[in-house]
Amino acid sequence: KQWYQRRVRGVASVIKGIIQVPDRETCVAAIAAQLEENAVYKGCEDQIHGQTKYVKTLADDLGYTENIDVTELFLAWEHHKDENILTYRDRSHQSIVTNDVSPVHPLPWVKCMQDSLDAYINAI
Repeated sequence: KQWYQRRVRGVASVIKGIIQVPDRETCVAAIAAQLEENAVYKGCEDQIHGQTKYVKTLADDLGYTENIDVTELFLAWEHHKDENILTYRDRSHQSIVTNDVSPVHPLPWVKCMQDSLDAYINAI
């Protein structure tokens, strides 16, 4: 929620002229450089680190100072997914914002046929 609010404020600041957007040539060059960097990624871990770097750049551009580095969380998630594609969703993770650990759903994901929010909340 906080990151979304920052993005909205960032867009509003651009519209108000508070934040200046680089000229088209600079933007095109930055996109080309990012695509070149992405092309050398050799796997999921590289992609996760690259995505983190990109999101941190956006945060810096918007003056966002809260910790948004979820690299370790995504790496753990990716490793769990690699270990077993059918059980990785059954893991619990800790929020970097609240430090709360998410509850483990009482049913294994592969057996949970009802995916509504109401069914999830009522099952916990």
